[in-house]
Amino acid sequence: MRVHLTWVVPFSIFLASCGGGGSQSSPISSPISCTPSGGVAFSGKNFSFNLPTGIAVDANNNVWVTNTGGNTVTELPASNPNAPIVYSSTSFHFDLPANVAIDGNNNVWITNLNNASVTKIPSGSPNSPTVYSSQFTSPFFPLGIAVDGTNNIWIANKGDLSGNGSLTELTPSGSGTNYSGVSNGIYNPTLDAVDSLNNIWFTNPDQPSVTKFMPGNPSTSKTYSSSNCSLCGFINPFGIAIDGSGNVWITDNTANSVIELPASNPTNPNVYNASKYDFSEPSGIAVDGANNIWVVSNDGGIVTEIPSLNPNSPNVFKSSGSCSNISGTYVGIAIDGSGNVWVSNETNNSVTEFVKAGSPTTVPLK
Repeated sequence: MRVHLTWVVPFSIFLASCGGGGSQSSPISSPISCTPSGGVAFSGKNFSFNLPTGIAVDANNNVWVTNTGGNTVTELPASNPNAPIVYSSTSFHFDLPANVAIDGNNNVWITNLNNASVTKIPSGSPNSPTVYSSQFTSPFFPLGIAVDGTNNIWIANKGDLSGNGSLTELTPSGSGTNYSGVSNGIYNPTLDAVDSLNNIWFTNPDQPSVTKFMPGNPSTSKTYSSSNCSLCGFINPFGIAIDGSGNVWITDNTANSVIELPASNPTNPNVYNASKYDFSEPSGIAVDGANNIWVVSNDGGIVTEIPSLNPNSPNVFKSSGSCSNISGTYVGIAIDGSGNVWVSNETNNSVTEFVKAGSPTTVPLK
């Protein structure tokens, strides 16, 4: 299994060196040309983009986008992305729709930040949604969402300012189990991902740390912070993804870095810094089919690829010359089965496709 994160909370609503090549000072790679096959922007009234944030790709290569500012969800069909389908009726219960995930049956799951609920859009019957709310512990501010290998849905609940967040497991039958407590490494989980052993990894920005939660035995969960991973340098860990080798990747938008926790020894991280990788408030992060890491930066609309075979030679997509489609505030990122890289742009109310920039990915990721 490989599950990666594709979303971050819109900053206008939410915000808040070691190996691996991060400390080198060689020049940043030249921007990859945006034309003719590079950045293609989708925007306009028919898309209903309004603070587009969460983004994911289903098994049919349709792209799903949450519009946090408009309380809608937009589907870009693979057959014709210029003919979007917008879901907006009251039956969906959207209220600040935030993150999006696709399960193994191609159902679409949405977290609703403002009304303590999660919406399921069924595959084949998208206009007959199911809304879940009674299963969750109050206070419930659902942000991250991920799917494990048996189609359980895991929801990261940031909680309130007291730091009383929780992690909720929602089974395919609709029953919910809530986990909380500092002893389980649960402070204010924000974004989450699932590894090949069905462990849940999540970021705790308010207590700068990353937790590996083990559902079978929560008391054995492991949290990585300055106390046991001084080289991690966590200040505001945010986005999270897991590659095909089990390495965990985290964006830290305050430290302007990306941290890799190797599967073999998570306390000996590789840190990739802005000086080489051109990060500027890195947020969303994704993994393509060749284990290349893709990162979007909030400030200035920058997309950085960390190649799996040569992580010391990043590729940077940024606004330059003909790259007029690369600007604004990129927050979410996803990669489809053809290797197209999709990013959501909060300030420009658009979604940009970088055609065949990445390696094809099996979607939905599992």
